[in-house]
Amino acid sequence: MSYRLKDVRIDNDLTQKNLAQQLQVSRSTYSGWENEGDNIPLYQFNNFCEIFNLSLDYVAKIIDRRENITNKIKKQIDFKLIGQNLEIIRKENKITQKELAKIIGISEATYVNYKNGKTPIQTEILKKFAIYFNASLDWLVGKSKNKKLRED
Repeated sequence: MSYRLKDVRIDNDLTQKNLAQQLQVSRSTYSGWENEGDNIPLYQFNNFCEIFNLSLDYVAKIIDRRENITNKIKKQIDFKLIGQNLEIIRKENKITQKELAKIIGISEATYVNYKNGKTPIQTEILKKFAIYFNASLDWLVGKSKNKKLRED
């Protein structure tokens, strides 16, 4: 899946090396994320967005309008909160854990681990969930009060 990592970095006149240092990773690790060969961990994706005060939804290319997070809550990723929010959406849509797991391409056991906050959810999986259910990534991680990406 595609992200705006490179566009944001270039817009801010940073090299991969500069940004990698800010994220406290090697340049090759950052390059792998930017070139979409490697999945960026959710906590690093959150750190990236916070460096530039941008919403996760914008940088993840879920929305096209550039949203600053100055009015959003800056916080560390809480995987238990994410799990609770996944469950809210699942129950609102009246689907089983098994059905949800199939929709986002994981096993039911993996979903249960995500739901309980026992396993950090992969950024790609959370993005897929957000797109399918019209849910804001920023809301899912507790950084926004706006649950939906767009009104139906």
